[in-house]
Amino acid sequence: MLSSIDWRSGDNVVTSSLEYASGRYAFARLAGLDVETRLVEPAGWQVELDALVAACDARTRIVYVSQVSYLTGQALDIAALSAALRPRGIALLVDVSHALGVVPVDGRLADFIVCAGYKWLLGTQTGILAWNQASWPEFEPLNIGWNSASQGPTPASYTLKEGAARAEAGNPNHLDVYLLRTSLAYLGDIGIDRIARHAWALGGTLRDALLDLGLEVTTPAEPDARAGNICFTHPAAARLMALAAQDDILVWADNGRVRLSVHAFVDEDDIARVLDRLPEYLREAG
Repeated sequence: MLSSIDWRSGDNVVTSSLEYASGRYAFARLAGLDVETRLVEPAGWQVELDALVAACDARTRIVYVSQVSYLTGQALDIAALSAALRPRGIALLVDVSHALGVVPVDGRLADFIVCAGYKWLLGTQTGILAWNQASWPEFEPLNIGWNSASQGPTPASYTLKEGAARAEAGNPNHLDVYLLRTSLAYLGDIGIDRIARHAWALGGTLRDALLDLGLEVTTPAEPDARAGNICFTHPAAARLMALAAQDDILVWADNGRVRLSVHAFVDEDDIARVLDRLPEYLREAG
């Protein structure tokens, strides 16, 4: 997506210092084009929309955020951010990898959406790109392949395909697409609103219990400010993950924090089990 922008010296891009590395690194790469990356520092563990908007100016070309943070579990108000950026002609790129499949996602609010299919969509290593042609009509990716365009009147000419397929240079992984279609049907039958309510309720129970254990929880309390990820910091995060895995309790740990995720298939017994074992893990981990 970044390759489609006509960058000019002095342009800038805005994101949070807590954002996922793939986006931050892609922005940093633009330094070779004399494009500044503005990393907005959080307030505590929370990204503030006002701070993101305040970092933008007349030379800001794009803002990149995650609807739900992989690191803290915070859910951003994408509608409010979109309303602030769209009148200024600033593109909004939203990573919905930790939102799509567990809470509602409104693709009309962003100009571009990316997502990892193997997270909450219950798929495999499928990458998803959505392009909002209504809000951002021009999108011409630099990388062109046989599957993203049709040959023009000469062998060296081409016409880009309509829609986001113009970014698909080669064959899609058909098996992954078929599996994703089945997963989407499964999630759709349950209902995303029902899944969200389930995750908010159990996530709230889990969050409260982690606080009672004296842990530094980085996930906001309000349901509309979180989704399925409930996170806390710990100096021995990797050790906690290993201890839990010995009991077939799967959590994720990196960057000094532990992430516990509540999806449709997680129930009250799962929450009770991890909370029953966690005090022992904390003692063993020191």
